[in-house]
Amino acid sequence: MLKQLKKITIELSLTGSRNYFLVFSYIVLAILEGITDGLGVGLLTSFITNLSQDTKNSILMMQQTYSFLPDFIFSSIKTVSFYIISLFLFRIIVVMISANFKCILPQMLLYRVRKRILEKTFSLSLFDLEQKRTGKIINLLALDASKMSQSLFAIIDLIYLIVLVGMYLLIMTLINYMIFLIGLLIAFPFILGIRFLIKILTRLSKNLLEMRNEITANCTEKLNNIRFIKSIGTDYEEYREISKTYLTYRNIEIKRYFIEYFGVMMPQFFVLIGLSIILYFILYENELYKSYITIYVLPMGFIGMRCFTYVSQLNNKYMRFKQNLVSSYAISDFWNEHKTFFLFTNKQKNSLVSFPSTIKSIYFDNVFFAYDKQTLIQNFSIRLEKGIPIILKGKSGSGKTTLANLLRMLIEPQRGKIWLNDIPITSFDTVKLRSVIGYVTQEAVMMHGTVLENLLYGSKSNPGQKVIDNVLKETGCYEFISTLPDGIDTMVTEKGSNFSGGQKQRLALARIFLRNPEILILDEITNNLDKESKIDIINAINKLVKNMICLVITHDDDVHFDNEKLVFL
Repeated sequence: MLKQLKKITIELSLTGSRNYFLVFSYIVLAILEGITDGLGVGLLTSFITNLSQDTKNSILMMQQTYSFLPDFIFSSIKTVSFYIISLFLFRIIVVMISANFKCILPQMLLYRVRKRILEKTFSLSLFDLEQKRTGKIINLLALDASKMSQSLFAIIDLIYLIVLVGMYLLIMTLINYMIFLIGLLIAFPFILGIRFLIKILTRLSKNLLEMRNEITANCTEKLNNIRFIKSIGTDYEEYREISKTYLTYRNIEIKRYFIEYFGVMMPQFFVLIGLSIILYFILYENELYKSYITIYVLPMGFIGMRCFTYVSQLNNKYMRFKQNLVSSYAISDFWNEHKTFFLFTNKQKNSLVSFPSTIKSIYFDNVFFAYDKQTLIQNFSIRLEKGIPIILKGKSGSGKTTLANLLRMLIEPQRGKIWLNDIPITSFDTVKLRSVIGYVTQEAVMMHGTVLENLLYGSKSNPGQKVIDNVLKETGCYEFISTLPDGIDTMVTEKGSNFSGGQKQRLALARIFLRNPEILILDEITNNLDKESKIDIINAINKLVKNMICLVITHDDDVHFDNEKLVFL
């Protein structure tokens, strides 16, 4: 368990001298809190219990109880009072400092875990990402990352509580070790019972995690395809199916809650038995026992009550830790399942070849790619050069879009190479390569934000209003943007649902024109355009592609460019 957590902690780069220092400081605070609170409560209990005695006898009885403390503490009642107040004051300061640690450390861990999961997610190849359901990745970022950071902090907090409880137990042992041993014997059956409950909770938590991932993924998939679902009338069936899953999830969650609550309450029974034994000796036994209780049992009882508060927290946190650990395993599986395609680190970038200032040509050299045992690209070779648009045609599933994905390094060839200026494309920084590629598909992508923000998405700088207006006019966007309530500052709804398919396609083209890429990939861009719009767009693109490498994927026989080269797959 801890080995697995340590492994993923190292993989996520959560270790470091700064973190170790914070953990060490936190443990020192636990030692200080345990000593100050334990001694403060014990001394206060003895002080109040012996108020009926005369001063001399009262001090002697306290000295007998706390024989391990220096004698100068018991020089007078005023001195004892001063030290009791000082201990509680110092404890308040320690608790305030440790409270800050409890706020800062979990957030630091959560930020680091989420950052690393994001980095891993965006560094995977397109092939690997398509194997993952979106809902599962959302769960990893939103829930599992939080639960894993809680698990990591829980280890620190458990150590804190163990040290704190250890201080209380040490003080009770120093007061009277025999009474302490009797208490441990009574507690042993409860410890075994709690361990049994923790095993059940861990199993239930694993089931809940799997169900939560499935529910989120299922809901995400259905909402993404809600138009299709409503159009064929299966929305009620989908609702019932998801509701059934939620019902099962609820029942398991209720069962887990009751078991967890019972585990939290078990230490209460231990306290009840101990209290019953003390009351029995006070009510039915002789003065010797009563004196023994006054000197030893009552101070130890009150210290034990304080200790019990932290034992309950320890028990509760450990059960939570075991449940949250399931999320850590999920992150570990995600982390190790796929190899990282590229990294957002300077170390990785320094090992790459400098990107050329000008791209002269791209060469596919005997490229092979298969998906799920189906060969899509087999020994394909072609050279792409500036000013010679390649019109790529072929049947559906023949691998046209796969070639575009290979060029953008979203997937890797399984055999063969792709060369850029006679250098393997894998030698370049992936982010830099993609920044010089313009890619437009038949399903134009629109982000939530203003029209202007969408147009400038991916651009390194704002080209200026004059350039933007010219591009909008060339792509036929200027007219319909002028009729919008807020013009270019109009908000785009999710997936651009407040624009027609043709309008989104024109905006996507305008976005690429503003970026002025060196490589242009057009994937079935005329599918959503009428004949007149199609001619306008082709003419606009024709002017642009004269000074760039262009790959056009289309079934449309009306798509033609100057100096084109036709290739069939």
